[in-house]
Amino acid sequence: MVKLLIIADDFTGALDTGVQFSSGGIKTKVIVDNHLEVREDEKNQVLVIDAETRHLSDTDAYRIIYDIVEAAEKAGIPYIYKKTDSALRGNIGSELTAALEASSAEVLPFIPAFPKMNRITREGIHYIDGVPVSKSVFGQDPFEPVMKDSVKEIILSQRDTLVTEVAESEKAKCSAPSGILVYDAVTDESLEETAFLLKKQNLCHLMAGCAGFATILPQLLELHGEERQEEYLNPRLLVVCGSVNPITRKQLAYGAKCGYPKINLIPEQKLNQDWWETPDGGKTIQSVKEAVEAGDCCIIDSNDLEGTNSTMEYAGEHQITLEEVRVRISQTLGMAAKKLLEQDIRTTFLITGGDTLLGLMKQIGSNELMPVCEMAPGSVLTKLEWQGKTYHIITKSGGFGDEKLLEQIVDKLKK
Repeated sequence: MVKLLIIADDFTGALDTGVQFSSGGIKTKVIVDNHLEVREDEKNQVLVIDAETRHLSDTDAYRIIYDIVEAAEKAGIPYIYKKTDSALRGNIGSELTAALEASSAEVLPFIPAFPKMNRITREGIHYIDGVPVSKSVFGQDPFEPVMKDSVKEIILSQRDTLVTEVAESEKAKCSAPSGILVYDAVTDESLEETAFLLKKQNLCHLMAGCAGFATILPQLLELHGEERQEEYLNPRLLVVCGSVNPITRKQLAYGAKCGYPKINLIPEQKLNQDWWETPDGGKTIQSVKEAVEAGDCCIIDSNDLEGTNSTMEYAGEHQITLEEVRVRISQTLGMAAKKLLEQDIRTTFLITGGDTLLGLMKQIGSNELMPVCEMAPGSVLTKLEWQGKTYHIITKSGGFGDEKLLEQIVDKLKK
C-alpha cells in the first residue's frame, strides 16, 4: 500500500528523494509519468513520480501537478510530498499552488533548505554555499537561471497566491489559516524541529521541500523498512555527462587529472542522433567500451572544450534553438548509452543531469528505476532491469558533489 506519494519535476530529483527511503529498506519505486495510477496490489510504501515538469510552461506544470494530487486524494494516499529543486529552479510557484488547490489541505508547509549541501533559507532568502541563489552558479544556468533570492518572490512571480514567511523564531507560534508557509532553516536540527512541529500541528498530509527535508520523513511518518540486500557492483565506472553546471565540469576536469580518459563530443555527435547509427558512431562506441574495460574510469563529456563555444556556433549555423540543443543532447547521449548497453558493456554507469538519464530511459523504452542507496550526497545508486539483465546506474544532479567526486566513487567501487 502506498503511504507516501512524492512528486518531483525531474528524474535526478525524484531519485535523490526516493533513496532517502529505499536506503532504509522501505520499499520504494521511482517512475516517469505525468499521471497517477495506484494498483490494488501495489507493494511499495513510497511511490515517487517524476512528472517531468521542470521545463514546461507554468500553466502546463500547474495542470499536471493538480491532476496528480487530485488523483492521490481520490486514492486515499495519506501523505503527499511535492519535491522541489534545492536551488529553486523550475515552476516552483505554479506547482506548489496546484498541489495546495487540488488537495484537502488548507495549508502547505514548504521547507526548501538542504543544510547538508550548504543550501539554506534565512529570513526568506535562499542561499547556495553562502551566497544568494541568484548570485550562485544557478543564477547563470543557461537553460533555467534563478533570478530572485526571496522564496516568496519566486512563488509569487508565477502564481498570485497567499504566501507567509516563517522565521526560525516564529515557527512554534505560526498560525496562518491557509496558503503556503515558507519556513527558514539553516541547520539539520532546524529541519527536524520544523518537521515534528508540523506533526504536532497536524500539518503532515501535504508538505513540500527538497531532498533535504525528505531525509526526515521516514521517521516523521513512521515508515518502517526491511533489511536491505547487498549490491555487487562492477568496479569500472563510465561517466556520461549531460550537465553544463560548473560544479560538474570541475569534477570532470579533476577526473582527467587523475588519468581517466575523457572523450569530448563534437557538435555533430551531440546534436545529431542519427550520427550514432553511422560507421563512425559504431567505432566511437567500440572505443569507449575498450577504454572502460582497460581502466578504472572513462568519461563521455558533452561540454565544449574550455574557451570554445562550438556547440552554439553549430546550432546557430543550423538554426537549432537553445531549447532544441538541450533536448537533442539528452537524446544523443541516451542513444550512445543504449548502444553501449547493447554491446553488453560491463560497467557501473554514472549519469549526470536528469535530462540525460531520461534520454536513456526513453531510448530503451523504460520508465522505472529502483533507488538503492547514496554513493555520496546527491549521487544515487539505482538498479535498471532491461532485457533480462540488471544494470547499476549512479545518478547525479549537475550541482551536487565536491571536486574529487569521481575519484571517491571509483575508490568505493573498487572496495
